[in-house]
Amino acid sequence: METLELFYPQIAARAGPYTLDAGIEFEIFSAKSSYFDWAKIRFTEQFQPEISLARKDPGAIELGYNGVTEEVFTGFVARPYNYGGGADEITLKDEMLLLEDTQINNTFLDTTPQEVISYVLAQAGVGKKKLNARGFPTRKAVVNKVIAQDYPFLKSSAALYAVVTKAKQLGETFDYNDLVIHNDETGTSYRGHITAHWYEYTLQAVDRWGNVDESVPAFPDIRSRIQLKTGAFVSVAMAYGDVPAIIREVKL
Repeated sequence: METLELFYPQIAARAGPYTLDAGIEFEIFSAKSSYFDWAKIRFTEQFQPEISLARKDPGAIELGYNGVTEEVFTGFVARPYNYGGGADEITLKDEMLLLEDTQINNTFLDTTPQEVISYVLAQAGVGKKKLNARGFPTRKAVVNKVIAQDYPFLKSSAALYAVVTKAKQLGETFDYNDLVIHNDETGTSYRGHITAHWYEYTLQAVDRWGNVDESVPAFPDIRSRIQLKTGAFVSVAMAYGDVPAIIREVKL
């Protein structure tokens, strides 16, 4: 986080149809650890009955000297005026706000990552973008991706925790072959194999403490050779955005 000090600059703030150039102060936050930048415009009580804003109204903050100002923050109204405890302030967020309410439920065939991202940004109304120029192989299918800011950084984690909400033994079996089984009482051993059943599970994503993440849809019909009970916690992997594969049972 960087702090910039200026000596008595001219200040102007815009939010929706309003421009404020007196009786205001502001705060801007930007850090690599955060996936969005935000700003707050604070003002005196005289503006209270005069301002009416809606979520996603455009906003900006300008600084300068001698009548020449430059935009130091542009974004959109995230928290409308007089909302909750912020009776004398307006909260702005950058263009990541436009992605908060954007959901994408599509199937993308023969598509590069840049094309998918460009499509998502266009649906959210984000015009400014800078994509990696590196060439990536075309993905044959990226299925039913839900993009939302509430699910961290517009992407599913490569690995996450989940809880088993439904378990079912399947009729299909598999074998562990070429086993050497020892009899501890007689000291003898013999070769053999074990036949076991496949299982099918429904998984629900949880955080690192085991709390259900309601923003992530349940994952049904996840097959595994691992035998688990309902309520068990597991670690799962989602390689290349594919459906989850159970790694192992864990304790949270």
